[in-house]
Amino acid sequence: MSKAHLEKTTKQRLPRWKSPGLLTLLGLASAGGAFGTTLPPWITVNVKDALQHATVNVPGSDAAPGVSALALVALVGTLVARLASQKIRYVITAIMALSGVGMMFSIWSTMADPASAARTNVGEATGVVGMDADYTLSAWPWVAMVAALMIIVSAVLIGIASRSWKQRKAKYDRNHGVAVPANSHEDLDEIDTWDSLTRGVDPTDNR
Repeated sequence: MSKAHLEKTTKQRLPRWKSPGLLTLLGLASAGGAFGTTLPPWITVNVKDALQHATVNVPGSDAAPGVSALALVALVGTLVARLASQKIRYVITAIMALSGVGMMFSIWSTMADPASAARTNVGEATGVVGMDADYTLSAWPWVAMVAALMIIVSAVLIGIASRSWKQRKAKYDRNHGVAVPANSHEDLDEIDTWDSLTRGVDPTDNR
């Protein structure tokens, strides 16, 4: 490897916190974790009256269905942001951040009024709505709150760091019909190489 190419590679090396792979992993882990927190019970309801005694466990997906839906939005957004152009990426990361905010609002609403969040499940289990009951929140809404916050953080970091990411534009570039110089094959990524092959150009040919 030539000294000039080595210097160019070093110059273009991104700080670790700007790494596309690391930030994508953070976004996926945050969104996937948020979705996962909706599976266990968020609310335990102990119903007691003269006729029956029942315990109803309400999962997060029922107590706060918006959290599950917004987590999927953030998950898809993270995947698409890695492949999108810079302008589109700004829109996607904004949607991701708003998803996180919406999740936090939904979680907080559930925690503030667990009786309303559990009403449907209690009615289905007991056949009666509006019975006196004790409502106990588990730790999962707090975990979901942290995951939602991490989605917002990852969206902001992706939006900032992605300005330094290499554009994946070869196939859709307006100049895609221009042959790539043969002596530039060292700078090609896998997408550039594939597009060169589809144009009948050997990207490894040094002649």
